[in-house]
Amino acid sequence: MKKGEWMELPLKDNVPGAVSYLGSLDDMEEVRSPRYGIRGVRTILQVKNRWIFGAKVSDEETAEAVWENGGDVVVDVFPGDDFEKRFSEFLERADRAEEETGERKMYIPNISAPYPSMVERAQVYEDLGGTFVYVHGEFLSAIQGLFSEGFTLGIYAGGGNPAVLRALGVDIVEAPVEGVLPALTLDPRDLPETDRDTLVFLPLEHPRGVGYAVRAWRIMADYLTKGKGLDEAMEREEVEEYLMGEEKGRP
Repeated sequence: MKKGEWMELPLKDNVPGAVSYLGSLDDMEEVRSPRYGIRGVRTILQVKNRWIFGAKVSDEETAEAVWENGGDVVVDVFPGDDFEKRFSEFLERADRAEEETGERKMYIPNISAPYPSMVERAQVYEDLGGTFVYVHGEFLSAIQGLFSEGFTLGIYAGGGNPAVLRALGVDIVEAPVEGVLPALTLDPRDLPETDRDTLVFLPLEHPRGVGYAVRAWRIMADYLTKGKGLDEAMEREEVEEYLMGEEKGRP
């Protein structure tokens, strides 16, 4: 595919809400394959046969609750100006959660900022051992720049045109485009029909706290990956209460 051409990328046909995306390559220096993609994210997390679960958070306590109760990925929405300290603190909590759960955890900070600051944040995070960063999907030139700077970080781009972002080499986008990991928010009852190569963002509101909500999703996933159904998963108190609460919250 050459610069200036238009493309239509195939979509996953078993993700609810899939729509068609077209992307122009006029402003791209080159078309890249994702550095990590679905397989790379699974390798980092050592998650083989289930959905990947994540949450967008704004504080360390919520992040730790997500990780300790079965979440895989935390996206730090507002890292602020003292980003080096914040990156270190979140990574320490991720390490602690790994020791407690025996599972790999991923921290993805939002580094969106004017380009020089974005590069500085990316460099600091890579030096700390980070693997993935979040960038607003509208920042196409900045994303291209991060690749040209030689970072080994994977990129999760939120918003923007998913097809164009995929052609830039982004690894995670917020749409079911073939070849990259889609990050989606789902109704829990859609989980059985959703491609397992999906990063599922979890709603964290629950009367019993964040951990209870995350645990319910992981229990559902464990049952489904063993060939069982949601009706069987509902025999567990956490799942039944969570799903019944979802029903009551619907208009």
